[in-house]
Amino acid sequence: GMTSRDAPPPVGDPDGDCFVVDKDETRRKEKAAKEKELAKKVMVSSAALVRASNGLPKTGDNYELMRSFGAFSELVEQQEKRVVNLISRVLSSAGSRVRLPRVDRGADFEHFYDRVVEANDGIVERAGIVLDELERSRRGVQVKVPRAVIDAESTRRSLASDMGGVRSTTIAGLGARLSIGGGDTVAGNGDLQTAKQRDQARIARVSATTVKPQKAFGFGASIDNSSSKFLPIMKQKHHAMERRRVEGLVVRDEEGAERVNSSSVFASDEAVEAHPYSYELDHDECPEEQLKSEEPQKYGVMDSTPLTVVDTLEGLKKLVETLNKEMEFAVDLEAHSHRSFAGIVCLMQISTRGEDFIVDPFPLWSHMHLLNQPFSDPNILKVFHGADYDVVWLQRDFNIFVRNVFDTYRAMKREGTWTKFSLAALVEKYCEGKQLQKEYQLADWRVRPLPAEYVAYARGDTHYLLYCKDMLRERLLETGNDQANLLRAVYTDGVELSRKLYEKAEFDVDGYRSLIGTRKNFNNRQLYALAELWRWRDATAREEDESTAYVLPNHMMIHIAEALPREMQGILACCSPVPLLVKQHLLQLHRIIYAARDRPLEKTVTLSSRATGTQGADRGLFEAMIDEANRMTKIKSVLRSSLDFTHCAFNEEIGSMLGMKEEDKIGVDEKPVTDTFLSVIGVFRVEEEKKEEK
Repeated sequence: GMTSRDAPPPVGDPDGDCFVVDKDETRRKEKAAKEKELAKKVMVSSAALVRASNGLPKTGDNYELMRSFGAFSELVEQQEKRVVNLISRVLSSAGSRVRLPRVDRGADFEHFYDRVVEANDGIVERAGIVLDELERSRRGVQVKVPRAVIDAESTRRSLASDMGGVRSTTIAGLGARLSIGGGDTVAGNGDLQTAKQRDQARIARVSATTVKPQKAFGFGASIDNSSSKFLPIMKQKHHAMERRRVEGLVVRDEEGAERVNSSSVFASDEAVEAHPYSYELDHDECPEEQLKSEEPQKYGVMDSTPLTVVDTLEGLKKLVETLNKEMEFAVDLEAHSHRSFAGIVCLMQISTRGEDFIVDPFPLWSHMHLLNQPFSDPNILKVFHGADYDVVWLQRDFNIFVRNVFDTYRAMKREGTWTKFSLAALVEKYCEGKQLQKEYQLADWRVRPLPAEYVAYARGDTHYLLYCKDMLRERLLETGNDQANLLRAVYTDGVELSRKLYEKAEFDVDGYRSLIGTRKNFNNRQLYALAELWRWRDATAREEDESTAYVLPNHMMIHIAEALPREMQGILACCSPVPLLVKQHLLQLHRIIYAARDRPLEKTVTLSSRATGTQGADRGLFEAMIDEANRMTKIKSVLRSSLDFTHCAFNEEIGSMLGMKEEDKIGVDEKPVTDTFLSVIGVFRVEEEKKEEK
């Protein structure tokens, strides 16, 4: 590749303010490879950490008994300090200002957990800014930037505080025209000289985000974020069963008769069923062909397998015709939830035995219900891996209902020999060690056009799934009984999955209380502000079709409620970076804070049960006492043993035995001394006596 020394000189800009910078592909690829390798090491180390932590003694199992031994207790205390120190160093390196409580001050686990979550929220928020900026820079081959921004950007730890004061006037005052990939521009006067201004320029570029697909493709009006109950809207119910009516049977509602002219007679219970296929699922039977043993049909090479991208109505109708002729097909979905209140399906992958399909639902949103015909066909097997969310997402967005499901995740559970239940583990075992790349699992699938690596990732989720289903079927038939009990259980699990019905997220009036717990002593003003901010955030997220984390992250909401700033600028200063909807609703937020500050200050610390600020019980001191009483110590671990020693051959209530040394004990031949409760107390007392003698 061309080095910086061989690169041609910058192309001058007529106004002298900007010039074009050619990317050094070689250097970029080398850096990307190093970062990818580093990320892989972090993932491997994290997995090893999880495995090691899962092997530790657990509370309520044998932790209390292990803690009674001095060596183990001392090791735990040392590792506590070491782990806290490591976490503090990691947070400090990440630029987080959150400080963990000291171990020697008796901080409990919940306090640690809350602090780490608070720090993670801030780190993820800053990472989102960088990713948005990177996405905009990828729109064009070249990046046009102001001359003053060519210098290295600030890496100071005070970046968060610098960015906290960003205002709309700052964006208007930027001293250059920012144009990334020919996109939107931000105009202003002056020069960008300081690191703080460069940071603010970066936020300005990120704020010019792409249009949400809900608006770009015009299906936002069909999304219902209200708190009303979810009601399926089906233009046509495919593969409906004729209901069997019992002649001469009349159901009479005597109580309801008082509210109408005559008693209510129900000819059918179809109207009161929430799930449109409830009756069919009650009577569906697994086809006998699906219970027979057959030679697994090998998957085709992905590069030689046809791939069809469906993004037109004509293509969707052809796909429906194709699937109606199949006996089985594999399905997977990719979704996005950060810029949507309930989430939206961004991609659908379908694989048959000889072809892969990528369905773009955005331009087909109002026509996706056509797929209900093959999906609800009880004679066509639908293969998923982990279908719990996919089933309800199809209902929520497209009114598609699924029947005859084989979930490979449930099959792995039923088979009973798996230690990992991911799709990657399934493919690796049955598909000649193929490794599925999972780095795009949390990618933003709204981006259009889809990059080639996104398409390859999406195909991999369904391309091998039918063959894996065949292998699992044969394994279940081998390990099951003559009645194929394990395989039938998997199909029964599929019926239960099909019965799931999407439920809307309800507003929890008291949900804000879980954000603070016992870690902060909020007065009645702060609690009122937090409750009202909690209510405003939910209502705004539903109206704007945004996630609550996008509207106002938890840690920012807590900060605003705790600080109760007098001025509107103070509200903005509590947020870093300032969410867009906070800027747009700044006056409303200021009214909430003003109303909270205007309330009479109560001396007692309350946790209001309603947003009206009604006084609740003063639980701060009581909960602290409970926490202290439940905190495990060396003495408590001995006295609160969960073991039953009533089977011992000697009397455990003889007090003189407590003082005996180990070699002087008698009458314990029937049971090893290390297995008794008194042996633990005896050793403990001997150790204490030795310490006193010294």
